[in-house]
Amino acid sequence: MTNNFLMILIFSIAINSNEIAIINGIFWSLFFINAVLVASKIIDEEFLEESFFILLTYFPIEKIIISKILITSFYLIAFGIINIFFIFFIFNSLIISFYLIVFLIISSFSISSISVMLNLMLYKVNLKNILTYLLYIPLSIPIFLSSLNGSVSFKVDWLFLSLICLFLYNSFALFYSEWIMK
Repeated sequence: MTNNFLMILIFSIAINSNEIAIINGIFWSLFFINAVLVASKIIDEEFLEESFFILLTYFPIEKIIISKILITSFYLIAFGIINIFFIFFIFNSLIISFYLIVFLIISSFSISSISVMLNLMLYKVNLKNILTYLLYIPLSIPIFLSSLNGSVSFKVDWLFLSLICLFLYNSFALFYSEWIMK
């Protein structure tokens, strides 16, 4: 939490603007940074304790991955709500709206599936942190654009883009999990 508060404080000093579009961009940028950090922490702890392989003896891989996506999504929604309060405290501007909450929920599931999928694919790579961010950026651009544009000025096409990404990334994560187990 202190990391998020300090990043918002640094952004507020660097940008020095109270426009709603800039504040919204700061919110979603922090959201994406949190997504990579939370998912990597959850997956890394599972592999360090070797509990992932113990879970594989009792549960199918699809259920394990869906549980990781749900846990990461829950954390992202909680961090997003806390970041809204940090932004209100620093910028004195309340950005919360119904559309922001809708895109926060949908984007958290999409971004969680990307993050979990990348962390599972890269768990044995030496330069995992750098490679995760490099692969994460092109995969998350459609979700980032739909979240940013959808929560500032709501349009149904941004909602459909975000839902399509949610379906595609979750399908790919489950397909990859079945493929890796063969």
